[in-house]
Amino acid sequence: MKADVNHILARIEELPSFAESVRKIIDLFNKGEVDVKNLEQILAQDAGISTQVLRIANSSFFGFGGQINSIKDACMILGLPNVYNLVTAAAILDRFPGEENSIINYNNYWLHSMAVAIATKVIMDKANKRSDSAFLSGLIHDIGKLILDMYFKDEYLKIIQYQKNHQCPMVDAEKSVMNIDHAELGAMLLESWKFPKEIVSITKNHHKLNLEHNLDVSCSLHLANILVKGLSIGDSDGNHITNISPKVLSHLELNWDDLLSLLPDIEKQVKDNEIFH
Repeated sequence: MKADVNHILARIEELPSFAESVRKIIDLFNKGEVDVKNLEQILAQDAGISTQVLRIANSSFFGFGGQINSIKDACMILGLPNVYNLVTAAAILDRFPGEENSIINYNNYWLHSMAVAIATKVIMDKANKRSDSAFLSGLIHDIGKLILDMYFKDEYLKIIQYQKNHQCPMVDAEKSVMNIDHAELGAMLLESWKFPKEIVSITKNHHKLNLEHNLDVSCSLHLANILVKGLSIGDSDGNHITNISPKVLSHLELNWDDLLSLLPDIEKQVKDNEIFH
């Protein structure tokens, strides 16, 4: 029996929101009123989020290992948009620590997600594209799976069995069992948390590329997800690999040889990144 969408929405609304400090920062960014001083003041009240922000900021992803010692350093070196992304990423990591009866292996889940974030940036660099949303979009693209794991375990087990029986993409199994997929679930959650529309849209469309915002990030993320699955980094969808659309490569002005040339760099950056190892 397929889940009722209204029931799904009600379960999402049950999810605890972010800490007050994070809600304030999201609100300030949405209003365009954030600056270094008020960001420092807000995060001074939340040592846990601040510590996680600095940990990610000093990871190999950003290339400033050991140089960022404070929120002010992070703002000055990485810029406010990147610090916003780090704050929200840290808050999400804190919100989904995993449970004893989890179906998902959370370490493998976050390893895959970080690898996609890294690969998205590598692809965008190769294509000479820039976006402040690339890191966060890559890190949270599969967040809908965590909702399945937390609130719809019975259905999730059926989805996994369906995917094994039919050897189909996980999104097809999700649609068959629940009439909604993890990308749509993730977008619903992010919208309820008042994330920017761009991030919501990229999350919702990272499989089907029915795009409303930021074609560069969406195309890069789509490719990154496929490459990371091909490299078997972390665990996602039983690593069922989707075909690459020529339209995606055309938009980024890349070819298959370009992608193959990026694989060693992606693998190295993931290996060097200590966050989820």
